[in-house]
Amino acid sequence: HDRSVSGRIIQALMISVILDAIYLITLGTWLASRFNLGSKLVLTDPVLVGMLALGLAVIFPAICAYVAYGETRWTKATSARVRRFVSPLVKNLRPNTQYNATPTAWDWIAGQQGDKWVRVLNDQGHWIGGWFSDRAFFSVYPEPRDLFIPIQWTMEVDGSFGKPVPNSAGVWVSLRNAQVVEWIDSHPTDGSKDQ
Repeated sequence: HDRSVSGRIIQALMISVILDAIYLITLGTWLASRFNLGSKLVLTDPVLVGMLALGLAVIFPAICAYVAYGETRWTKATSARVRRFVSPLVKNLRPNTQYNATPTAWDWIAGQQGDKWVRVLNDQGHWIGGWFSDRAFFSVYPEPRDLFIPIQWTMEVDGSFGKPVPNSAGVWVSLRNAQVVEWIDSHPTDGSKDQ
């Protein structure tokens, strides 16, 4: 749903309504006291109201987005603690299904690979492969799938690994039309990663 513009707009409006409701519940009475509701609406403290509007409309939502989607050691640790605390409380409320919120199987498994051999069979029937180390990179939803293999190896017609490509600085592989992406724990010929 977040790939379409209309879906993003609806999501933003929904979050705005939720935040507005929270603001009214928590600050409604205090905020109403900052307005003079006589014959016309007058702000009794415009600087304070402006700062409040900036904080509630921009800064607080930005902090919430950063906490929810930011990639820092603190946010990862905090979200892990929250999940550990909340999980026992809601485990009986969840249906017993195999549903996973990860958008694709590629997104789920690609992040778990590393320090392995990888080979890709492209749509022309050619194999591309190499050592998938910690310098490797792959893209996930919503971007088109691709990967960067930092140490490329020559590949035989049958998909077996040959030798390291001399002076290779890596290879980018588009997976848009790939037929197979395969990770292998050890080198198929001798179990080592001679480089």
